[in-house]
Amino acid sequence: MGKILLDFDGTPAFRPGMWSQCLIDVLDEISPGHEIGMDDIRPHLRDGFPWHEPARSRLELSDRDQWWENLSPLFIGAFEAVDVPLGVRDAAVTRVRTHYCDPGRYRLFPDRIDAIETLRRNGWELVILSNHVPELQSIVDGVGLGPLIDEVFSSAITGYEKPNPESYRVALGGNPPGECFMVGDNVEADVLGAERVGLPAILVRNPSAHPQRAAPDLQSAVALILAPFRRSTTPLGPDLARAQRHAMPCSPSTRQSCLRGLSLHGLRIGLRLRQSLDRTRGLSCHPG
Repeated sequence: MGKILLDFDGTPAFRPGMWSQCLIDVLDEISPGHEIGMDDIRPHLRDGFPWHEPARSRLELSDRDQWWENLSPLFIGAFEAVDVPLGVRDAAVTRVRTHYCDPGRYRLFPDRIDAIETLRRNGWELVILSNHVPELQSIVDGVGLGPLIDEVFSSAITGYEKPNPESYRVALGGNPPGECFMVGDNVEADVLGAERVGLPAILVRNPSAHPQRAAPDLQSAVALILAPFRRSTTPLGPDLARAQRHAMPCSPSTRQSCLRGLSLHGLRIGLRLRQSLDRTRGLSCHPG
């Protein structure tokens, strides 16, 4: 089987409030009682991160300290824009890294374990591919996903941000893109960018923007991936079986066209697995 490339934030896990909340948490620690809110600071973080310029490679920032040092002017500017005093500002900037990389500040979606374990049982290799900080591997390990994930690729380490084509190629590691899937919650970074390099993609937790390749959650995305060979004797479990029935946001009359829109490559993969199972177990083949 091929690889499943999973985004991190918004797919198996999330950090409430992301960067805006991180900066507020730091201020809460250093200057209790301040009156600055997330809505005040968020507008000043809408540009300046490496992923805001994905066409540009950042190989020169593959050193962890250099990556964070490159962001210092952004954090300084954000604190200055909301009138944080100089002394507090400088102390806050030095603490952003520790706060953002703390696994205890991340939350896992409740469907992640069953979904990921089902993919592994069916022979898929699981990879995290995310526009993230250099410490992503330690965050993945810290939230308990490490034993379930084969590799972790952070853009801060590879030097390529999604949807830069090189970001997907690095994570694929020579695997044919048509035999793999990208799963994530961002239309451009996780779906359209992946499709441009021939990598079938499924949008999760954000279905309205790309409905023919969307799933409401990770379990439903797994059901889509496994749908071509769902007659396999490998059990899905009650939650995934239920997700499979509700995964496609289309009417029964258009279900097959939706599946074809997802990926003809996926159907071929399913057929090959089905045939392999038949050969080993002496069953008759029923493709699809």
